[in-house]
Amino acid sequence: MGTELDSGSEEYREYKELAENIYRDYCGADNTVDKRHYKKKGDNLKATMISEYGSRDESVRYIINNFLDLWS
Repeated sequence: MGTELDSGSEEYREYKELAENIYRDYCGADNTVDKRHYKKKGDNLKATMISEYGSRDESVRYIINNFLDLWS
């Protein structure tokens, strides 16, 4: 976990795009089952980023706070 997620990197853009897509799909879902599905996808992406970069990484926190803190 010594590396940081650089906000200008291709990997950052990919994670952010995935998170935005999950957020959009979650917001567009019209039933609880679908919302739970997208929340789980968001939780999995959060776990992946935290595992790779740590929970204190600023870029990881930004993506999580803005796109992946979803309610089920």
